[in-house]
Amino acid sequence: MKAASSIISIALLLFTTVFFSCDNELDVTDDWKETTVIYGLLNPKDTVHIIKINKAFLGEGNAFMMAKEPDSTYYGDELEVMFDEIAPEGWITQSWPVDTIWVNTKDSGIFFSPQQKLYKVNAPLSQNNSYRIRATNTKTGNSASATTKLVNSFSIERPRSGQLFFSFTYQNLIASFISAKNGRVYQLVISFSFKEKDIPTGVITPKTIHWEFPIKKSSSLNGGEEIIVNFSGQSFYSFVASQLKANEDIERIPGDVTFTVYVGGDELNTYNDIHSPISTIVTERPDYTNVTNGIGLFSSRYHQSRTCQLTVQSVDSLINGSKTWNLGFVKPGP
Repeated sequence: MKAASSIISIALLLFTTVFFSCDNELDVTDDWKETTVIYGLLNPKDTVHIIKINKAFLGEGNAFMMAKEPDSTYYGDELEVMFDEIAPEGWITQSWPVDTIWVNTKDSGIFFSPQQKLYKVNAPLSQNNSYRIRATNTKTGNSASATTKLVNSFSIERPRSGQLFFSFTYQNLIASFISAKNGRVYQLVISFSFKEKDIPTGVITPKTIHWEFPIKKSSSLNGGEEIIVNFSGQSFYSFVASQLKANEDIERIPGDVTFTVYVGGDELNTYNDIHSPISTIVTERPDYTNVTNGIGLFSSRYHQSRTCQLTVQSVDSLINGSKTWNLGFVKPGP
């Protein structure tokens, strides 16, 4: 399974764009003001949480050259970061100091890479509480913070719990789930796993392709709403055919299908809505941040999965069907 679906990854992709975008009302002669940039998505299933904290920069010279310098965007030891757990009544129940880590995972681009400085905290999360990140510059006294509620657990209704097999041989199919408390935006991803055998060498390689469905939204944040995704069985075979190429030297052995529902919080939904591609003649859009005395996004996410085997009829359609007959699928062994 890939690290995150489009619902989650789009916010991270937009972060860099927004961070470096121009403001039509920017006064280039104005005094510089320290601006802290915070990005984080909490998952109640995790006990280790990674948060990205940067600073905006201003200086004389080429901004693109300055962006390549780590000191332009990363704080040093002067930044003190704390992670607070807040009870429904509003008081802080626990606080954890946040550590820094350097990782070599940043893609090349405008900013310094491949290293990037991130902030890490080990903390178990309770779905009933809210969580706040606080970043304070001990030299200037400037402080920024952001708070989010957690997306709660939820249930997948179809495929049903305990269902061992799923058939794509029917025209009208349904996947459904019950919305989560504090969840607003949802995306279904069906992942199809199989093995590729290189016939000349006998080498077998596991493969997975991910079928992403359009985003759905709940009408409230209370949870308990049934959300239905309709699709046809033939669309599954069309998807497989669009992802794979015929190769007479490759034999493919079908595996499982996994239904995963990714959920994002209300803040993530608003952020994505505002920064989605413009499809009208209106080019101006409002800014959005839920960071106090800073900019960025701090929200929550969650996911649930259900795995089924393909029915015999579904496998036969992969092997002999009009859309996938040439892709080298064979019956799984005993």
